[in-house]
Parts: sequence; C-alpha cells; structure tokens
Amino acid sequence: HNPASERPITSLSPSLSYIPTPPPSQSLRSPPMRPLSSEIRKHFLRTMTVTTTTTMTTPQLPISAQLHRCEISTRTAKAATKNESSSWNRSALDAEFPGTVDYKAFLKRTLAVLDPHGFNPPNTIACAGVCRDEICAVPFVNEIYDIWGEAFNFSSLAGVPTLGKTGFGAALSHAPLFDGKERFVFIVMSHIGAGMHGELGKVQRDGQACESGACGALIALKNEMTSGDIHLGIDSNDVEQSLLRMRLYPAVLASGHTPSDLTLAELTKICSKAALKDTEKLIAGANMTNIDYAVFSGVQIHTPEGDVIWPSDSYVVVDGKREELEIGDCREELPPAHSAQ
Repeated sequence: HNPASERPITSLSPSLSYIPTPPPSQSLRSPPMRPLSSEIRKHFLRTMTVTTTTTMTTPQLPISAQLHRCEISTRTAKAATKNESSSWNRSALDAEFPGTVDYKAFLKRTLAVLDPHGFNPPNTIACAGVCRDEICAVPFVNEIYDIWGEAFNFSSLAGVPTLGKTGFGAALSHAPLFDGKERFVFIVMSHIGAGMHGELGKVQRDGQACESGACGALIALKNEMTSGDIHLGIDSNDVEQSLLRMRLYPAVLASGHTPSDLTLAELTKICSKAALKDTEKLIAGANMTNIDYAVFSGVQIHTPEGDVIWPSDSYVVVDGKREELEIGDCREELPPAHSAQ
C-alpha cells in the first residue's frame, strides 16, 4: 500500500477514502534507458555539486545518482595516474599493431565513409561482435550506440560469433526499412590489452590493484597450446570456450604457425580473421535480398591512454556489389585537442 500513489476523494461512504491513480498512457512513459554518451557524462561531471544536510538520516540516493558518484570516483582515480600513463611503453604495441587509431575516431569514420552509400543512423542497424569482456562494451560498444543507435549484440568469448543462423536471423528481422531496403553495419573485433610496461595481454581494470589479462579466453587457449594439453570437443560446462577452441586451433594450424610457439598477438590476429570469416559465412547463408551492408573488422586494444583500434578489413555491399572502404587518417574525425594527444 503506497498512499503517495493514490488520490484522496471526498465520499459519503467511510469505506471509500481513495481511488488508485490510473497508469500513464503508453505515449507518456519514459523510453528505456540507454548508455550515456561521453558528452552527457562530461556535462554531469561539470554541473554536479556536493551538498550537505543537517538531518539525522541520509536518504537513499537514486540508482542514477549512485552510478554518477561511482563514475566520479573512477575518473578521479584515472586523473591521478594520467601523468604516469602518458609515459607508458608502447613499443610492443607499435611493432605488432602498427597504425592504430582512436576508437571514437574509428567509429565516426565508419559513419563518414558509409554516408555516400546511403547509410545513416535512422535507416541502419549496427551489429556489434566483440568479446563478452566488460572492457569491450565500455567504452567501445557504448560509442557504437552513440553513433549508430541501438545495436544487435553478437558478443561471445574473444569476439568469434556463436549466435548461429537463428541469432543472425533475429538480427536481420530487426532492421528499419527505408526506400525498400534494409541496411546493416557489422563491426567485428577481437581484443587484447597493452600494459603499462609494454606487455601485450595485460590491462589495468578499474578498481583492481594489479593488471589482469585480456583477452582471457585467448590467453587460456594459448596456454593450452603451449603446454600441448588441448582437447577438442564440447564441454557442456564450458560451451563457448569449447567452440572457440574448436574454431581457432584448426585456424592456427592452417596459418602455418607452430601452436606451442604462437604469441598472443598472433593468436589475436588469427581470431580477428576467424571472426570476420564466420560473420561472412552467416551473411552468405542468409537471404540478403534488398539488404545493403558494411563490414568493419580489426582488433580492439586497451591501452593506459584509452582504447584504440587496429583496422583490418572494411567494405560495403550495395545492390550486391562489393566496394572496399578506406578508413584513412581517422585523426580528422577528432576535435583538435584530442587529435593532438
């Protein structure tokens, strides 16, 4: 019983002291919450002030306020290490993944290069194929939402899609229809960390005292191949890792690498290619009549200075004809203050 949600009325009958407030119409209900864009988050940080109260009890903060308070703490901690991160060792990253670009600039560039082909956020649905790791969703997938709108989730361990034809068919049924066409943008990425001291496969996660591994699923697979103790087959208690192992081990052998000597960077690149091929296999097996689509693949890299992208394949298919896309110099997509970093 919540009196605050009820309206008192005047009645001659003592048994009628209130009537329930009717629910709001569908048109007045709030839309579902979406991830806050970086601009909105910055606005909250600029405008939020700390207030005090003299009452004996402190009311429970709304969930949204708690989240923003948590974000302020996180950003404060990151600011404290900003000078340290500016001097991190990136030699291994540059050697293995030359030509990386800022993730925001990369995603803005996807919009820019697809605009001449008739793709824009209102008439296109994005499909995000990244690892399940939370550091892949924040900030990269959130930025996909900010630029392209709501995206269908292809996520699986290491970013190799396991949704199958049923999941892919569901994605195809969600696209908007404009001018008799449906349009998709498939963004497919494996990922790897880059630690403060230059070690690939390490990442500093918020709230942890030490660096941890990324991608954990690929690190586990690499360790199995290094030891020679690898078992192909489905473990019902570890289905996605089983599928990843069954998919990537033959790909490693086909690449000409010796499994026991494979580096994590090499395995990450092989994983990126496998994710691309599996996405293309899903596309080839579907009815793509009156569907235009674009594909962007590569490697998402988590560095002390923020996420960057190592671009790989990029192309668009319009009316059944494929055209390669040139991502180009993504620095032009960033504001001057950012591109100078």
